[in-house]
Amino acid sequence: MDNTLEGFLLSSQRESAIALILGCPYQYPSQGFIISTEQTGECAMIFDTGNRILAGAAIVFLVIAVNSQAVQDSKSSITDPLAEPDPATLGSMDEQYAWVGDLGDRDALPGKQLYTKNCAGCHEAQVYKAPHTTWLELMSPPVLYRAITQGIMQAQAAHLPDSDKRHIVEYITQMRLGDPDAGPEVAWCEGPASEFTELDERQLSGWGHDTRRYVSPEAAGFNRSQIGDLKLKWSFGFPASTRARSQPTIAMNAVFVGSQDGTVYAFDLDTGCVRWTFAARAEVRTGITLGKRGPEGIPTAYFGDIIANLYAIDANTGDLLLGWDTDQFPTDIYLTTKSMLAILKHGGIAPGGVNFDAKVRRESHEPIDLFHAHIGGMDAFARGLKIAAAIRADGRLEEAVNDRYDSWNHGVGKDIENGTANFESLESYMLNKGEISDNKSGRQEYLENLINEYI
Repeated sequence: MDNTLEGFLLSSQRESAIALILGCPYQYPSQGFIISTEQTGECAMIFDTGNRILAGAAIVFLVIAVNSQAVQDSKSSITDPLAEPDPATLGSMDEQYAWVGDLGDRDALPGKQLYTKNCAGCHEAQVYKAPHTTWLELMSPPVLYRAITQGIMQAQAAHLPDSDKRHIVEYITQMRLGDPDAGPEVAWCEGPASEFTELDERQLSGWGHDTRRYVSPEAAGFNRSQIGDLKLKWSFGFPASTRARSQPTIAMNAVFVGSQDGTVYAFDLDTGCVRWTFAARAEVRTGITLGKRGPEGIPTAYFGDIIANLYAIDANTGDLLLGWDTDQFPTDIYLTTKSMLAILKHGGIAPGGVNFDAKVRRESHEPIDLFHAHIGGMDAFARGLKIAAAIRADGRLEEAVNDRYDSWNHGVGKDIENGTANFESLESYMLNKGEISDNKSGRQEYLENLINEYI
């Protein structure tokens, strides 16, 4: 506290002298700066008046002090022409992505006129199935180049020389193309480091399985008390990237993670070398979800990219198994109901969640469209969950499915399911069976009508 203010407020000695002159009994206050004594009559009036005067004077003093400080602050804030300017700051990594690169002014790039003449007529005019430029900007340069040289836009770009195609790609993405056929320059695994272990679904963790991101001490190999003893073992810098959003998944003695340029990596957990890479069409910022697929139990990695493509790839090799262009947010109640039926059948959604990363329809390109799409997607999944719960409580759908596939619970069907049948035993079964028995009807229309009762 300022010495002057302190001396003004802490004035118990001055007031004790006034009390002595007036003949009023006085006690020093135990705390505070306004006198608080038990007085009566004239002395009470005198001390009350004194308190009011002191309080008012203190307020006036404080106002003057604050104003003086404000004047000093305003003087000190006057820009010194010789002073160094404050460094610019970014609100998010998205702002950094907008200017990262060495291509300079975008409007001065040779690809601008080429894009305006050859591409903007569709991609800026909301032509059906022609993604708006905003979505093209999210694609990586190699993926976009392949689209116009050997992919869906090959016919439209056939009249352009390769140099013009490269200029268009660099103008759209604001990144240098380089060699479109070159893979990432990384340290590839060799020998034992390139080998995966078996996928143990009981030890799976990560965003696709537990949104708490909790990993048990048994799966991690250490407990909470040992976190302070951890040291960096290896690191990896993502090529052609300025951010990392994909949540890493650890399984099969490997680390699976996506990246900004659309490359999905499988790293050796011990050394950090790369076992395989997979090139998605755009940035992969979802977590990589692992699970076994099909009766063969193929370890499979599932993920999506930022322009609404969904992938299923072989976790051992990085080869594409299935891919879908979802093209829009999940607003189809039939689709969300089927999804929730599968989720409830396998134990429910907790402790995970529904993580969808999709796009609006290609002719919808205003921010409000994305807002409506998010709300619609959440509502569709919520309704799908309620409908799926009602269908399961009814029981008729489950009964029909069990009856349809009952042959897998006994006889040759059970042998096939258990893996005890082989080609010789199946051949012998068919030769001894003779005539083929009639198959049961799938009752497709009945099941569709059953679902319609709840939609």
